[in-house]
Parts: sequence; C-alpha cells; structure tokens
Amino acid sequence: MKLNPRSSSVALFVVATLALLSSVATDRAFGENAMELNSTVADPGATGVPMTVSMSNDDPVDGYSIALTFDPIIFQCEGAVEVGGFEPEFFSTSIDNATGNVVLGAILALEPTEPTELPISPVTRVEMVEFAFTVRPQTLQGDYTIEFSNGVGDPPIDNLYSIDGFDTAVDVFVDGTVTVGPATAISFLDPPAFVGFPLPVDVLADTLFPLQSVNVEVEYDTAVLTLDTLDLSPMENTLLIQSGESNIEFLETETDAFLGRVEVAALFDFLPPFDPDKAIPSGTTRLLRLNFDVDPTIEIDDETELCFTENAGGNLFTYLDGLVAVIPENECLTATFTELIDQPFTRGDVDGNGVVFPLGDVVYLLDWFFTGGIEPPCLKAADVDDDGNLFGLLDAIYLLEWGFTNGPLPPDPGPLDCGFDPTPDTIFCFTAGCTP
Repeated sequence: MKLNPRSSSVALFVVATLALLSSVATDRAFGENAMELNSTVADPGATGVPMTVSMSNDDPVDGYSIALTFDPIIFQCEGAVEVGGFEPEFFSTSIDNATGNVVLGAILALEPTEPTELPISPVTRVEMVEFAFTVRPQTLQGDYTIEFSNGVGDPPIDNLYSIDGFDTAVDVFVDGTVTVGPATAISFLDPPAFVGFPLPVDVLADTLFPLQSVNVEVEYDTAVLTLDTLDLSPMENTLLIQSGESNIEFLETETDAFLGRVEVAALFDFLPPFDPDKAIPSGTTRLLRLNFDVDPTIEIDDETELCFTENAGGNLFTYLDGLVAVIPENECLTATFTELIDQPFTRGDVDGNGVVFPLGDVVYLLDWFFTGGIEPPCLKAADVDDDGNLFGLLDAIYLLEWGFTNGPLPPDPGPLDCGFDPTPDTIFCFTAGCTP
C-alpha cells in the first residue's frame, strides 16, 4: 500500500473507515453518480497504458473509493495518480497483481474545519484518477476489459462517494476496454549511411485504422548528427491526396539541438464529425523525414543511434473514434557508416523487383512521391528522364509515354538493361538494383 507521508495511525483509520462505509452502504443516491473508465489501444508489451477514472456527481464529494478488477494474465497494474488537481490529503492504493485487482481510497481533506470538495457535476464527468497498466508481452490481439467491482480486497472495498461524511452508492459504471494490437506501430526506415554524405531518416506509421492525430518523439546522438531540416511533406502530401488539402489543422514542432530531441504533434481534423478523408489512411505511411548533417570526422564502420522516446507526451496515435494508441517506446535505429560505391540499376525499375512494368512502377513512384509511400530502393531508377531531379509526376509521365504511346526510351542504362549511370549527378543508388 502506498501512503502519503502522514502518520500510520491516520492511514489505518482512513482505510478502516472506507471498509466500514462499504459494509454499511445504503440506497441513498442523488441522481446519477457515475464512474467511467476510458477505452484505449495498446500493443503487447506496452507499459504505462493510461486508464482514467472520470466521475460525475449530484452533490459535492469529499472522498471516494475505487475498486477495479482485471485479468492478471493480460494486465499488471503499475500504480495510480490523482489527476483532478485536488491534491487529496489522503490517497492510497493497494495492488494485487496476482489475483488481478487494485483498490484506491482518497479523502480530499482530513480536517473538517478545512473542507475540500469535488464540486457538483451531474452531467460532465471529471477526470480524477489515472491508473497505469502494463500489457503482458504474450497477449494476443483482442479486446480486454478492466472493470469496476464491489467487494474487492481484504477488507472488502466498494466503489463509493463520501458526501457530507455519508457513504453514497455509485449508480452508473462504465468499464474500460483495452484493444490490444498489432494495430499500430511506429518505426524508422533503415537508411543508407555513407561517410561524407547527409543522413536522411524516415519515420513510418503502420496502422490498421485511419489516424486523426500523431505525436512523435525522437532522440539522436548530437556528437555525430546535426538536424538540418524537419520535412513534414510526407504527411502533407498524404492529406492532399486524401482530401484535396494538405492542411494540418494543429501542428506543433519542437527541436532541441543541444539535447538532440525532435517532437512533432499533428492533429488532422480538430472538430467532429471527423472526416476519414482528412485522416492518415490505414496501412504503412511515411509521416516525416529527419535530414541530418553528419560529423565530417566520421569514418567507415562508425555508428550512430536514434531512438523513439517519451520525454513529453510519448509516441501516440489517435484514431477517428477517439481511442488512443500508446506506442511502445525505446525502439532504436543503429546506422553504420560505409563507403558509397556506385551501384548498377535498371532505369524505370522503381519498385526494385527486377522488371520494368510501366503501370506498376508508375503507381509505386506516385505513391512514394505524393502519399507518403515507401521510398524506391534505388533513387536513380526513379529518375526516369535522367535530368538529375526527382519529380514524381514528370518521371511518371515519361515512363507511361514510353510504355504506352511509343515515347522516347528512358536514358542509359535504360529500362531493358542493367548498368551504371553515364551522367554523374547528386542522385544515388545505395544498393544494387540489378546484376550486370
């Protein structure tokens, strides 16, 4: 049991009082007194999954007790904090992860001469307590409930309000549901790292459901990397294709060059009813690109690391139905620097499958350029007209004209051979696209 720093005699007295209140509960109620748990989404192995108890009441509340049960094979309770801003003078939790229950008692003010009360709120439910849970790593995909239950613990505790010193039954309970993935994932696209060249790092979202908002936090090694630009065009282009607008209704970015941190919070549709066309679609989507300059003293086989972190809000996705997905933290990317060597490729083989099929390669090219799709494995192959620039629409038109309207053959090495680029430019093929 976790107690505030007060005398043990007072704590024991309050616990005994809560138990007594539970044992003599009456039918007295003042309309709808309610307790509600939120629903959320989490992946197997996620920690710190927030389950918040919101309360409504028809009379001022000077204390409360909460009793929850859960499947210990699925969840483990980490603890609870008060989030209503009342700073109760007594706030105690008792967790039993072996049987799957947690009980909590709170009294806003111990001295009757200085009353502190939760004001009347019969309609709007106020967030009061946030419990944190761990989802066990072996948990299968599905919906799992955390429930309000009476008679939990020893002595048994019920879900009650204390109003004017009298116990008051709670009329309405809304249990919480945790939808366990794999519904969401956030990852780095493993970038090619070459000595003497910048390092571009893409952040990907993989989701089963459209996203209303995203929050991304990344830490990087400032001894090796310096952030040059934060490129949000992948998100903006995706929204442009979806709705005809690239507008992000709320956007906040924060970069800290000294600590090596980047945070991006983006909300795509601020007010209901939420429009799926204004959301990031389900599937795998590039959210953003971090363009880094690399320390010129870096040598071959040196390494650098980037990690998703939780310094502020953590890495979160919000779905259109309001459910929040907590993304497991601390996934890291280790980039090892190598020497850039010119690689062979087939011009127009944008998807890297070894064959130039104009329609399929054009779809891949446009998906990458306009909707945040995966970058072509060989960028030289995507420079179909060999003008030294990557502009998806012009290169796509060039490839379509060659494939379907007897247009000019793409420049060497061409779409039918495997070879090297005879015209030097700043576009590189980091991995071999074919074998000569």
